[in-house]
Amino acid sequence: MNTDYKDVLQKSGNIEELQQELENKVSSCCNNIFEKKVFQQELANDFYFSYNEHYKEIFETNHLSARIKSLIALAVAAAVHCPYCINTYSVDAFEKGWSEKQIMETMYVVAAVRGGFSKMHAIQRMNKEQDEMVI
Repeated sequence: MNTDYKDVLQKSGNIEELQQELENKVSSCCNNIFEKKVFQQELANDFYFSYNEHYKEIFETNHLSARIKSLIALAVAAAVHCPYCINTYSVDAFEKGWSEKQIMETMYVVAAVRGGFSKMHAIQRMNKEQDEMVI
C-alpha cells in the first residue's frame, strides 16, 4: 500500500479531500485492528514511511525557507502542547539561526493566540448560559 501523496493530491484536487480519504482509510483499518485485536505490521510500516516521506517533502525549501518553517513548526508545537515537539523544534530553530529573543517572541504570539481562543470560548459559553437561563 505505498501511497505517493503527490499523485493522490493531484487526483483529489485539494487537501481537504485528501485528508478525508486518508481519514476514511485509517478509520476502516482501525476498526479491523481494534475489533479483531490484530495489528497489521505492514500497515504500520507503510503509514510510518509514507508519513516520513511526506514530512520531508513539506520541510523542503519551496516557497518558504527551511528557517521560516522551523519557527512555524515550533509555534504549532507550542500551540498543541507537545513537549517532545517543542524540544525538537526549539533545537532546530536555534540551529537555523533564530535568536532566543525571536523564539520567545514567537512563544508570546502563540500564547496570545491561544489566550484569545480561550477568552472567546469562555465568552461564548457564558453567553450561551445566559441565553438558557430562565428569569
